[in-house]
Amino acid sequence: MKDRGFTIIELIIAMFIVSVLLVLTAMSFDRILFGVRSETSSAEGGIERLVGLQLLRLDLEHLGFGIARDTADPPVAWTEGAGPANRLLTLRSTLNNSNPGTIGWFLYDCTAGGSYTARQVASGGTGLNNTIVVLDQNRAFVENNNRATGNCPAGIQVLTGYPYDGTVANGCSTSAQWCNQTTYRLSVGQDLSTCAPGTRNLLRAVGASAGNPVLNCVADFKVRFDLDSDENGTVETNNTTALPATTADIIDQVRNVDVYILVQVGLRRIEASGSDRALFSGTTTLDGIAFDTAGIPDFNNYQWKTMKLSGKPMGWQ
Repeated sequence: MKDRGFTIIELIIAMFIVSVLLVLTAMSFDRILFGVRSETSSAEGGIERLVGLQLLRLDLEHLGFGIARDTADPPVAWTEGAGPANRLLTLRSTLNNSNPGTIGWFLYDCTAGGSYTARQVASGGTGLNNTIVVLDQNRAFVENNNRATGNCPAGIQVLTGYPYDGTVANGCSTSAQWCNQTTYRLSVGQDLSTCAPGTRNLLRAVGASAGNPVLNCVADFKVRFDLDSDENGTVETNNTTALPATTADIIDQVRNVDVYILVQVGLRRIEASGSDRALFSGTTTLDGIAFDTAGIPDFNNYQWKTMKLSGKPMGWQ
């Protein structure tokens, strides 16, 4: 019996089958590779979000720290203009969480008068600045002074001093007292290739600085407040943008500051054929608050996460 080889038709069929297997293998590999890239990007983004959001949480919890009840500038303010580019959260405090020299307090017993340093009875924190804002026992503003050389004012027995950074622009510009101002807003744009077009960076700025990104690929952010309007210890009003008119009322009534963020998670999905794969079919509403996504043309081709960050101001509790 003679050996018989393959016919042309058999070779063509075999090559076709091998080609199909190679294409299927390549598609599977592409999916696996994208999954690895996406998971890596998600893990890296998760760490960055954790750090940035922790700083924002600290700023929320310390807002109003060292701010006098009779200070004209409110310890917190929120402007929600049309579109994400016009959102602005303003926080005022003597404390700046990115400057250890402002983290602290000093307690003085000025019954017998004399210098601040001689009458200091307690202190806390790591703040080493000598420049302090001085408040009395009723949290009324007394003076801005130098802890190393200042003297106790006459007629006041107990004082508290809060260190502040005098090198930044005065965040309490219309008030006698000095303070630091920290603002959160969205950048005009961003140039990260992994972020969806139209997204922005959430910027944190101290004083008059341009600010630094604390969170990338943000579509929108909004702020709401929980108020104890009758000051009975129970929150009566949730999710409001209307703040009390005076600093004293803000201190007495604001119980929580809630920040809502819509942020991109993961990379854009491109099929092997070059076409997009829609990833997002979830909601862009959280606690009844709808995020603005009109400025993001390829919104559904990315993955998104709605986030809520609540901060209970400790500066006046």
